[in-house]
Amino acid sequence: MSAALLDPLSDIGVLSETMLSCAERGEWLELADLEAKRHALIAAAMQPPEAAARDSYVQAARRILALDQRTLALAQAGHSALAKQLQSINTGRNAVQAYAQQVP
Repeated sequence: MSAALLDPLSDIGVLSETMLSCAERGEWLELADLEAKRHALIAAAMQPPEAAARDSYVQAARRILALDQRTLALAQAGHSALAKQLQSINTGRNAVQAYAQQVP
């Protein structure tokens, strides 16, 4: 693979791995910051590879997509967990308000 393509793809891969680690730890704000950086690298790397580099390019892209799928699955699970926590907080707040209205 040409050095021009290898460096951005390598950096994208490293950022993708770091994003997955953030998702595993539930560090969503850091993950979002890394995604913004990675998005800029992806935009810069979107040029057709030379014929000789095509296989390496495809392998790197598949690895990045696999990492993204795992990260997305964790993000969706985190979103669901957060939604349940918010629902629980709202239910508790409603219960406190209802109780407060009943107490003289």
